[in-house]
Amino acid sequence: MTTTKIISFVDILGFSKMIEDYDNGNDQILESLIHAMNNAGGFIKALPKENNGFLFDFRECIEAKLFSDCLCVSVPLEYGNERNTYNIYDQFWFFYQYLSGYQILLLQKGIFTRGAITIGSYYSDENIIFSGGLVEAYNLESKVANYPRVIISKKLLDVFKSSELHNNWNYSQILNIDNTNEVYINPFNYRISTSQLADQILHEMMSKGGIEGVFSNSFQAEDLKDKNIILQEVLAICQKEMSTGISDKVKDKYSWMIDFINYELSTDNSREFSQFKI
Repeated sequence: MTTTKIISFVDILGFSKMIEDYDNGNDQILESLIHAMNNAGGFIKALPKENNGFLFDFRECIEAKLFSDCLCVSVPLEYGNERNTYNIYDQFWFFYQYLSGYQILLLQKGIFTRGAITIGSYYSDENIIFSGGLVEAYNLESKVANYPRVIISKKLLDVFKSSELHNNWNYSQILNIDNTNEVYINPFNYRISTSQLADQILHEMMSKGGIEGVFSNSFQAEDLKDKNIILQEVLAICQKEMSTGISDKVKDKYSWMIDFINYELSTDNSREFSQFKI
């Protein structure tokens, strides 16, 4: 039987050319995909159970499968055991961490992805995936997303808005919207969202211990520096590709990413990018 899950379908753009390059001796493509799959959501996977039950629990319920150029990621709407319970907002936050990590690791290698996230029926085992939600996510990816971004279905946004927990969560740091009126995840903030929480926890711990101000460094400040480095790296890749003999259709996708990076660097906002609050 199927269950209702948050589901994404993510496609690698230009994959046919990558396979051709691989068959001609460029084995870095396969290595990049394996690395991205194994290291996306690294903070979820890195810590053993005895060190951090909170992260370990979620690792038990996320499912990610890559077939050729197609990635399917799913999580249940709620999850819990004898140690912790996570609601739909917790689940989506972890889901974002995994998916954005996958995007960033590939972007740094010059591999661009496009996808969609929705909510719907889902079943899988060792041999098959059977999912109405996956079909919907695929249709959104192929017909609506258009640019190298992972959009969120209006159906899922409506579920978020209708929840009684709606006002307790602010995802504006990880969600964006532009002049196409599509909401999508911001992969460049995947570490900022966790370091902000880490700073808050550290501040509360020092306040309770009466040692406030002893540790002045900020995890978020360090991650902002790393974010800017990544933005500049991806910007250089896009600009280099724009100077080659690619089609106007492909140029349009690189142009969108350049504009989004410039928005993140606070240098331009011609496409009316903004944060989106659920």
